[in-house]
Amino acid sequence: MTDVPGAITIAPRALRATVRAAAAEAFGAPRADVRADVVERGPALDLRITTPIGLGDETVLAAAERARRLLLDRAGALTGASLGTCEIRITGCSVPERSRVR
Repeated sequence: MTDVPGAITIAPRALRATVRAAAAEAFGAPRADVRADVVERGPALDLRITTPIGLGDETVLAAAERARRLLLDRAGALTGASLGTCEIRITGCSVPERSRVR
């Protein structure tokens, strides 16, 4: 750390791109299919995510809640910001194909 006065500002576009990448990773979705809106409310960031979700052997709700927690942890760590609300809209689901036994 230095004692030189100044400020660091992170552009909204950079925050959106960072949150979008974290959401794609957390929800198992292609980044091109994920939309992220970031709203600054005082010292906190509110997130609005629209994304498909990759499912394993769990319900859509369980998978979404797990991914939401991952997103909040990852986005908070990457941005260094305090996160407020996080609204998720699931736009589709993908289930991995299982091989058939003949």
